[in-house]
Amino acid sequence: MRIVKISETEIYVEMTGKESFTVTCSSEQLAERWLALLEGLAE
Repeated sequence: MRIVKISETEIYVEMTGKESFTVTCSSEQLAERWLALLEGLAE
């Protein structure tokens, strides 16, 4: 899993193979929470 913070409110996640998705948040604080959650799942 590869996680890239695109902007203050957007996070791009690339799963194995061709699967990917983008998380768009309404605030920077929410994006930070999502980023921490996704990084925890990637471990």
